[in-house]
Amino acid sequence: MLRFMAFGDNVLYRLTSSDQSGSGTKTLTPAIQVSVSVGALLEGMAFDEGGGMWITYSAGKFARLSSSQLGTSSTSGSPTTPERIITSNSIGSAGGLALYPAPASLPLFHKLP
Repeated sequence: MLRFMAFGDNVLYRLTSSDQSGSGTKTLTPAIQVSVSVGALLEGMAFDEGGGMWITYSAGKFARLSSSQLGTSSTSGSPTTPERIITSNSIGSAGGLALYPAPASLPLFHKLP
């Protein structure tokens, strides 16, 4: 299952294989839509071994949503608070986000040299 994010709305959503099947234009309403705080700056994401998703959060912060949080919809009126938020003055404003080594379940290089 692919997960995507809508930058302007601060919504993470999952598209299933059936959502992506067929051809031509298609209007979708994803079954699960996870809203995060309006102050979050969603510009990057990365999955970890536990099925959690790390996201860029705001200046000086990145955060982790657990796999159970990713399976539960929320709204902008009652956004999901990440289970973990990492804060550091050294981060600045994060754009891309990557974990190395990548989780073994992903089709990415995932072994240390």
